[in-house]
Amino acid sequence: MNDKLLPSQLMQNRSVIIIMLVTFQLFSQTTEKKSTTSEPRYSESSEMKVIYKDNKQTKHIHIKPAIFINGKRIKNESALRTIDKNKIETVEINNKNSDKAETTNKGQIFIKTKLDYEPSFMSLTAFSENYLELNSNPIIFQIDKSIISENYDDYIVDTKYILKTIIEPIRTSDNNIEITLISLITRTPENIDQANRIIIRGSEF
Repeated sequence: MNDKLLPSQLMQNRSVIIIMLVTFQLFSQTTEKKSTTSEPRYSESSEMKVIYKDNKQTKHIHIKPAIFINGKRIKNESALRTIDKNKIETVEINNKNSDKAETTNKGQIFIKTKLDYEPSFMSLTAFSENYLELNSNPIIFQIDKSIISENYDDYIVDTKYILKTIIEPIRTSDNNIEITLISLITRTPENIDQANRIIIRGSEF
């Protein structure tokens, strides 16, 4: 069964990315058991909570749909996070499972962009090698204030949707060690508006 979203339907829902991410949740299957522990409640008088996050412990095992953009198979869903939703013509969802190249996928998502737009996908590792001049310090990637914890060799971005890149050295608690924070700012209307504001005393406001 195929479900196809036409341009008029896409315009009614401005957040196409949300549609696709929700689709992933519907397709995905996880082996992790749901926790029955309720989340702590917060109030003005509640005690401060300290939460330690461990990517290895919170990582889910999913069977995800295969993604095709303009007929080309995309490595993983990370590409959807930086594709320009306004350049999407149609989204087609196929519930048929696929099992190719020893990779099992639950269904397929076919995305077609408008004729005047062809995404340029690249891994974060390739992005840093092709566009940036970095020292030997460890790096952390951030996209629109979200830290990327996935493998940089696997995480895919559409370079055409990157508005600017900010490289910032950050000194750690050990003063002899610095890390490099690489912030990718996407071409959202909000980011473009902020980037075009008058700079006073060296700071954007």
